[in-house]
Amino acid sequence: MEGDRVRVEPFVVLRPFDHDDMPSSLEGVPQESAGVYFVRFGELVVLEGLAKFGMEPWPMRLVSNKPQVPASPQIINNAPSIRVEAVDQDRTFYKLSLRNLSSKDINALSIGAPHKDGSIGMTTQGAPAIAAGAQSQVLLGKVPADEAAAAPPIVIDAVVFADSSFEGSVEKVAEIEADRLGRWAQWKRIAGILQAIQDGEKQDTAADIATLRSRVNALPEKVEPPMIETIVNRYPDLSLAARISVENQIHLGLRNSKQNILHDVKEYERQAADRKPLFRSWCEAEKNQLEAR
Repeated sequence: MEGDRVRVEPFVVLRPFDHDDMPSSLEGVPQESAGVYFVRFGELVVLEGLAKFGMEPWPMRLVSNKPQVPASPQIINNAPSIRVEAVDQDRTFYKLSLRNLSSKDINALSIGAPHKDGSIGMTTQGAPAIAAGAQSQVLLGKVPADEAAAAPPIVIDAVVFADSSFEGSVEKVAEIEADRLGRWAQWKRIAGILQAIQDGEKQDTAADIATLRSRVNALPEKVEPPMIETIVNRYPDLSLAARISVENQIHLGLRNSKQNILHDVKEYERQAADRKPLFRSWCEAEKNQLEAR
């Protein structure tokens, strides 16, 4: 800042990049400054420097990321073992500080914010997601201001403990388990592919990477009936809508596992040459991570 003004320097990206994989995809991509501006909060400025790149100058107004009048949302907590210790917010996210009051690790939790057009939610899983007695922070997206006159309540729908017991909504727990089941099924297949590459005939790294991508992309994402039955048998009182949601979550688990390993391969390729392990050593490390989950 300079006095009551904030220094703003926009940059123009000069080569294509992957919009779905920012900021990693911007690494090494050439960029050029479109000028430096000193702007007061609330002041309108036109980015004239864009003209030299053949772009129409854009107007810009500097605003705070904090809501003007941050209203504290109502918290509906269906999990007695969770205590909400703090809620912070900006224009796009709530940041919740949650404490696990139980003597058991929490391996998954589901939180949502219903609104007129549906809901915004998040599910986090880990081993553990929140250790016994520990505190953790989670981010929950906010409903855009023009979609709701008042902030919707934040609902802590369910938690699943390390021993598979749970608190809260049976439907949400079934969705969590369905996603986990889909991920596990795909992880086993991916681990087999990684092992096959390690055991296969020696070839160069580019060929190994091409083989991995091809085999992962070919993995099925179809949800087999026994997978659905596994969840439904565990939670037999699920409604028809909840059973459909279970199938959708299994499919997401299958698909997301494929996307995650393909993203990891892309990150491996981006690493500097002096930081890259041998690709087959990388495959071994990835396989060990999958098997440890």
